[in-house]
Amino acid sequence: MACAPDLGPSCPPALGASVHEDGAMHQASRHRYPYVLIKAIGDGGYADVFRARHRTDGGPEVAFKRAKPFEDATRRMAREIGVLREIDHPNVMPLIDSSPDSDWFAMPLADGNLYDLWRAGVLGRDGESVATKVVLNVSKGLQAAHDLGHVHRDISPTNILRLSDAIGTRWVVSDWGLVRRPAGQTTSRLTARAKVWEHEASRLQRRGPTPIEPTSAQTSTASGASWPGS
Repeated sequence: MACAPDLGPSCPPALGASVHEDGAMHQASRHRYPYVLIKAIGDGGYADVFRARHRTDGGPEVAFKRAKPFEDATRRMAREIGVLREIDHPNVMPLIDSSPDSDWFAMPLADGNLYDLWRAGVLGRDGESVATKVVLNVSKGLQAAHDLGHVHRDISPTNILRLSDAIGTRWVVSDWGLVRRPAGQTTSRLTARAKVWEHEASRLQRRGPTPIEPTSAQTSTASGASWPGS
């Protein structure tokens, strides 16, 4: 028998929806999302990302991004949702759906990020060719944002995703939580928000050293330059 969401504690969570590695329930996951969260696939400074599927529409799997349980995380997510709604460009990650409370949103499920795909060897070994396409795609996406007065401020290989859909296979810019909005729309100083950096520092410490510098994709298109890890 189907479980009604208003039954409170007697209603079990959706399969794979909210159990963290320590077995604890994320406080915000006690209500039913319109998506079934299948598997955790990302852990960022202010949000977690899951492979998910809509409960009723039977559509393809998506990436479901959920804010971490602190106040500034929701503010950052609200900012990211706002920017994704405003920018309509093939090299910027599209927005599929979002919460009225700005504590989650859904986006297309990408093939992976530049960092992981390169390390896995699925992009081939022609670093200059890969870097050229990445730089061209990312530059177009960032230009679309700059034309509207937005500055990303967090470009790195893990925030550049390969997306394959009806448009084709291309690189898109994601993770707009630290974006600087146009003059007059900025509400707080970035340096005053230590919580985001605390979470990010903890995540990077767990992951260990990163052999790819954020500027590698920009510098590797020069003649004779080598792609990181080659």
